Amino acid sequence: QSQLEQIILNLCLNAKEAMGDGGTINLTTREAELTPARVARCVPYNAKPGRYVEIVVRDTGAGMDQATMTRIFDPFFTTKAEGHGLGMAAVLGILRQHDAVALVESEPGEGTTVHVFFPIKRRARTRTTSEPKRKRRSAAPTTRRHSE
Repeated sequence: QSQLEQIILNLCLNAKEAMGDGGTINLTTREAELTPARVARCVPYNAKPGRYVEIVVRDTGAGMDQATMTRIFDPFFTTKAEGHGLGMAAVLGILRQHDAVALVESEPGEGTTVHVFFPIKRRARTRTTSEPKRKRRSAAPTTRRHSE
């Protein structure tokens, strides 16, 4: 499975487990502006303001208190009896590999929203060998000689 699939799977599994027997998980994507105020709340702490692709996983589960939220990316940290505490640590590792970041919002009894931001990297347009080379046009008039 791809790393992006692994991120989405881990976030959705955590959301499902937080909801117990019922609730809703919303998954959305969009292009978003990461503002300086939001950058300050992201992990890892290497984000820069700018345009990002945002993936949002929102659940209607139990939510988390501040103490729990500060530890969710720690390896082996879990609040579940049968959990291993590796899912969110794996997410953080993948985010680091792609210069991506996460922002977690949660309140006890209110559910959790995890925003994942991947930087948009614009590629410089380069001419491939299959594209014909274009002749430059000069502003100066050209003279052509014809031989007979």
